[in-house]
Amino acid sequence: MIKKGKYLLMLATASLAILACKQDDGGESDEPIEAPKLLYFSPTEAYVVSGSSFTLQLCFDQNVKVVSGAADNIRIEPAATISKVWAYDELVSISIEALESGTSYTLTIPHGTIYGWRDNQETVPAINYSFSTKKKEGEEDYERNPAKSLTNPQASPEAKALYAALLNIYGSKTLSGAVGGDAWDMGFSDYVASQANCGKYPAVVGFDYLFMHYQPHIWGAGHPPDYSDISLIENAYRQGNIIHICWHWNMPKSESDFPDHPENYRFYVADFEENNVFSIK
Repeated sequence: MIKKGKYLLMLATASLAILACKQDDGGESDEPIEAPKLLYFSPTEAYVVSGSSFTLQLCFDQNVKVVSGAADNIRIEPAATISKVWAYDELVSISIEALESGTSYTLTIPHGTIYGWRDNQETVPAINYSFSTKKKEGEEDYERNPAKSLTNPQASPEAKALYAALLNIYGSKTLSGAVGGDAWDMGFSDYVASQANCGKYPAVVGFDYLFMHYQPHIWGAGHPPDYSDISLIENAYRQGNIIHICWHWNMPKSESDFPDHPENYRFYVADFEENNVFSIK
């Protein structure tokens, strides 16, 4: 009886030891594995690119992967094109295109874009990489940063607000724009909104004083437009458009053509100095 009890005690002790080992192993597996470590960039940071494109490589201490759609995750300022991102073994390659000459760039790879192959492993933290592009030979150096305020201290609040909005997107976005239509209407902008841009009007809408001196009996009804009616411009402004107004240069060839022969309203003529009544002098 004593011998049998001794064996039972040994068996129970062994079982407890096995359970303890399993619990220890399970506890260790719950701890996340450290993320892959970045070893170096190729080319190194502060690299000066000759041309409008190059491929950046990042080397890690182990094999890595990138998430699907990684090219859309990666940001670059000022704007450029991330055309392709792929991983092979311990390398991640990023193709960068549409670079402007003489420009400094910062590329940001968000946290979670790159990760390792092991289960329960942390993803790679955010990575920043800075580089620049070489200035083209003969390209003049100029200040790329616009003034922070308007030159006219008495500018209206609306003008100041517009300029501030333009400064806010400078170097990062491009505004769409279109002439309203036939100088003083919204026909073309309406077409863009209905056909080409899913109901959105161009940000900038242009109007033109081209027909200021045109005669209705020669050009037909609707010419010249009623330039005293600015309701179109007011409506476009209220809709949030940026208004562009110009005077499309069109002038009489000589005083004898004014005002009944608008077909001779022109600027680019061979005998400009002799036959044009307008002079910039």
